[in-house]
Amino acid sequence: MSLEAKDLLGLSQPAQKLIDAISSGLGILYEPTRIRRRATADADAQLILAHADLQKDELLRRAAQRLGYQETLRQRNIDAIVAEGFRSLPETASDTPVDPDWLSHFFESCQDISDVEMQRLWGTLLSGEVSQPGSFSRRTVSTLQQMGPAEAEALERALQLSWQCENIHFLLRIGPFNETYLPHNFSWFKAGHLSSFGLMNSDSTTVVHLSPDHDLIYHGRHHRVRPFYLFGSVRLPVFTFSSTAEELAQVIALTGDDKFYPTSRRLLARRMWLRVIRPRSQGQ
Repeated sequence: MSLEAKDLLGLSQPAQKLIDAISSGLGILYEPTRIRRRATADADAQLILAHADLQKDELLRRAAQRLGYQETLRQRNIDAIVAEGFRSLPETASDTPVDPDWLSHFFESCQDISDVEMQRLWGTLLSGEVSQPGSFSRRTVSTLQQMGPAEAEALERALQLSWQCENIHFLLRIGPFNETYLPHNFSWFKAGHLSSFGLMNSDSTTVVHLSPDHDLIYHGRHHRVRPFYLFGSVRLPVFTFSSTAEELAQVIALTGDDKFYPTSRRLLARRMWLRVIRPRSQGQ
């Protein structure tokens, strides 16, 4: 994203807060019209060059060149992530300042991320934390740093196939896993891979207890639980997501799978009756 001088006039409160946060996290004044991409690189290179006779020490000259090139790439990555952050800013933001330690950790973690789709996730996470500090833990930032496009895609797919109850996502564990999910581009192998990143709980003993007061939600489709027995409850076997995955779900654009929805309804019918309802209004 390229911001012209005219874009600096009348900045919204969230945009100004984002600029302040970036300046705090990077230790330099962030200029939306032209980020000084090589400021740090040039300064560090000059320190090396000042203490070396380049005619005699080719090694230090190459070190200076490498450092300048590396820091330029890192600044370019940060610029792209910041641009995504501006694109995803909400209309309003909390007045609570962002934790400086969180910001330092964020920029240290994202500086080597060059994949465009991953930069989009990082930018959305940044704008979310700036608008509502405390939304994303440092652990989530560290996990995202370790993830690549394959892990992000697998998590997105798992969340697309998930149901919700009381704001908790889960995958149904009814019947053979691959028989249920392979036709919908997810597998036991991918679930195990997400588990190794601390994003899913693949414990086969996890259940959620549902009463007639609970609603089950599949991406905007609300259902009222009806146990088979009048005064009973439902024990639903599930695979749950970690708190880190739940936080990352906020920055992933989630849509349900219309082909998986009837399949999952049939699976749930083995355990309970479901009645499609309208979303409960506030106060109910």
